[in-house]
Amino acid sequence: MIRRLKGNESGAALMIVLFIVVLVSIVGTAMLSTTTYGLQNVVKTTKEQEEFYRAEGAIEIVLSEMSNYKNVSTGSSGPFAYLKEQPSSASYQIGGKNVQVNISTDPDISTIIPNSSKQTVEVMIEASYDNHSNISRIMSFDVEVSAEAKANTETAYNYVDDSAFKDKGQYKIQIDQIQLNIYNKIINELGINWSSFTTVLDKKEVEKGDTFVFPPGISKYKEISLSGNGRKMIIPSNSIVFAKTIDLRGSGNTDSQLVIEGALVAETLDNNGNSVVTVNSGLIVNHIKGTSKAFEVNGKASGISCSLLPVACQVLNDSSSSTKNISNIQSKTIEFSTDR
Repeated sequence: MIRRLKGNESGAALMIVLFIVVLVSIVGTAMLSTTTYGLQNVVKTTKEQEEFYRAEGAIEIVLSEMSNYKNVSTGSSGPFAYLKEQPSSASYQIGGKNVQVNISTDPDISTIIPNSSKQTVEVMIEASYDNHSNISRIMSFDVEVSAEAKANTETAYNYVDDSAFKDKGQYKIQIDQIQLNIYNKIINELGINWSSFTTVLDKKEVEKGDTFVFPPGISKYKEISLSGNGRKMIIPSNSIVFAKTIDLRGSGNTDSQLVIEGALVAETLDNNGNSVVTVNSGLIVNHIKGTSKAFEVNGKASGISCSLLPVACQVLNDSSSSTKNISNIQSKTIEFSTDR
């Protein structure tokens, strides 16, 4: 009876020991799994952080390139010029690894032609560690762009090369080749009707002094004439003269001179004798006559001021804006996001 009880106690102790062993094994396995999983998470997190910082670094490089970009031939600089002229995709080596950067814009950057009005372009830069990465860093922002206004027309002589004015023969040939539709466009844009002009500025009024200076603003004449005696007419930089006919004639050994600093728009310019036309800005004329070997056309020929006669820049250059654009990033629109 006593022996049976002792045997039973030994069996119970064995069961307890086995239970403890199993329990410890389960706990140990769970702890090992937790540790392994945690280690894997640490490794994964570290890798993702590396990818994140590399992508971030690539975006910083692109932003620096945008800010410092300059096209020396056009004078354009900054983000818009960069977006317009550089590839929309590039790869950068960061920490020995390639980071791919793609840039997209809305609207398509190739369709945008800057003008004097401010335009907004939405830009998105996406950088990813490699093609197999689950992480991409994205930066979006707006770029505001406008173009500088042109200072002067690109031509002074209504598409006639300045070499055309060296002598009578060359002058005559070049005048015949003027694109007269340009003249007609400007006249139509300005609403000029030559038949409505009645004022005549004759040589008697001009020759009251040695120099006649046209007043600021717009002057309209049916006819302007000047004849020798060393007299001079000046169209100042703040003046536009419209004339149906201008008749310049030299007189003996003395000349007459017309100096254009502002703008001259005429139906006919008759440059005869030893008369001199000095074009420091520009002129727009339909018919030019030169019937003497003594006449002369000279000057700086810097073009008509766009602020003085905007239509001339629009028609002659197809734009009142320069090829040089001004752009900047709108900092308030900058947003970052990360895709995983």
